[in-house]
Amino acid sequence: MSAKLLKVKQLQNQLTETQSQLNEQINENRLLKSLQKRQDNALKKYEGSQEQLPQLLKTHNEDMRVLETKYKQIKVNYRELENKLKQRDTELNTLKQQHSHLVKLSKDKHLGDRDKLTKRIQTLEKTAQEQHDKIQMLNRKLNLESKNHRHQLNIEINKHKELQNQLTSALNTIKVLKCSTEVSLINSIIL
Repeated sequence: MSAKLLKVKQLQNQLTETQSQLNEQINENRLLKSLQKRQDNALKKYEGSQEQLPQLLKTHNEDMRVLETKYKQIKVNYRELENKLKQRDTELNTLKQQHSHLVKLSKDKHLGDRDKLTKRIQTLEKTAQEQHDKIQMLNRKLNLESKNHRHQLNIEINKHKELQNQLTSALNTIKVLKCSTEVSLINSIIL
């Protein structure tokens, strides 16, 4: 009797162990089916993104070329404005020197024709003021254009960063898909 009870207990233990193994196999099958489904979906996405990747790279390269061209043009414009400003400063200094010379002459009591000199001084002062106003206007214009160019450059840089992020994401997706495809191929070969 006791040998039979022992045999029954052993058989029950084997049955329990077999059921446990069966449950593990069922869970493993479920996981494998889920993995296969995800890999199939990833492959479909990969096939779709593989067609978009060359276009994305081409667009990115074109955007970079446009940005570089704009940057070069901004630098050229900035140099031109800087040269114009230097010329205006030189003209203003010359006019100031002429003005101070004429003021000294006007203070000279032995000067005969003060009326002509006064008119000349007024003309020079007016010219100096016009030049000064021009320089201020050019400075404001230079500042506005610099701000505008910086703003445009920041916009283009942000676009570039966004495109770079998209490209990195696409390349990472391709890597993951290649790895998962290789794993599924190895699994299918093993099975």
